[in-house]
Amino acid sequence: MRELLGIFLVLGTAIVGVRAQGQGTVVFADERYVVSYRVTDQEVRFTMDDLRAREAGRATADKMPASSFNIYIDVNGNGKVDRYVDRTYGTYRNHVGLCSQLMVDETSFTPCGGFETNAYFEKSSRSTESAPFRHMVTTYVIPRREIAKDGQTEIHVLFQCSTEGDAFWGPNAFYPRQNIGGHSLEKTFELKL
Repeated sequence: MRELLGIFLVLGTAIVGVRAQGQGTVVFADERYVVSYRVTDQEVRFTMDDLRAREAGRATADKMPASSFNIYIDVNGNGKVDRYVDRTYGTYRNHVGLCSQLMVDETSFTPCGGFETNAYFEKSSRSTESAPFRHMVTTYVIPRREIAKDGQTEIHVLFQCSTEGDAFWGPNAFYPRQNIGGHSLEKTFELKL
């Protein structure tokens, strides 16, 4: 059962809300990916279902293609990259380690481990509510205090999703869609906490 909460576009910020039972609030869904999030008092859980990850490279249950999911947080929600304030969460070392970085500008970041984090990620191949077949599912669990101040009611997020064979830095890898190079935070999803 899905309940439409509303989708609005306000000054380049997409405000999203489709609630799907069990998986949290769907941020966006297309033929390639379903990204959702769930909020508790202590953490925000972001999940990406890569619906194409079973198709690429003649995947089997034992060998799934690479699937990448990165999160960019506009900490103060001002629509621009603030040097050493805005954060990214991704993976490195063939998707087995968490990479936390601070953004320096739209094209550069601190090395992985740029800030101390208690976030973690989980990656698995399984069927989900979003798709009845086995596919790659990546979940980041991020402490609220790392991405939101006490009393803050929303966060501003940009997602980067790609599957093996995609142009990793291409504009089609970013949600909401980016029309310019780099990692602009001009367009983000405003997610309610």
